[in-house]
Amino acid sequence: MKIEIKNYKSCRADEGDAYSCTMYLDGKKAALVRYGGTGGPLDFDFSVAAGKDNKSWGGPMYDKFKGYVDGLPMEQTEIPDEDDPTGFWKMKPCMDTVVDGAINKMLEARELKRWCKTNVVYRFKGDPKGSYFQWKLKWTPQLAPVIRGKLETQGARQGKELEVIVNERFAA
Repeated sequence: MKIEIKNYKSCRADEGDAYSCTMYLDGKKAALVRYGGTGGPLDFDFSVAAGKDNKSWGGPMYDKFKGYVDGLPMEQTEIPDEDDPTGFWKMKPCMDTVVDGAINKMLEARELKRWCKTNVVYRFKGDPKGSYFQWKLKWTPQLAPVIRGKLETQGARQGKELEVIVNERFAA
């Protein structure tokens, strides 16, 4: 299932950012999502997709999203398990964590696109998740083979392999 976030707006609040957005499932508007920034759960309004039923909970989009979330596997957390020093806590994803993940993905893509306007943005295999290098150089399709060659040579000197040049994703 493809989860997209659109119309994202945020502001500062007591417990982080308060925000609202529209969630789309497989290209169809599914719900309005709000977070008041108070540390509580997200507020979902599925009535935008319910049509004549006008239910804030229930309906086909709620059932589709809830079924998707319930089918997700357990995830390992970054917090060690105090009962088992060799392992980590595992948790079942919920609707809030799935939407938060989609929002984070959307915000990262927005930031990368902004960086790509004035820099070549890239990363090597084995680099920490979410870390990127920026090279102050205007990327153009004509320079792409030269840039790729330079970065592959630089990576080879460091014993790393080039994973991605992000500018290629936004070139179209």
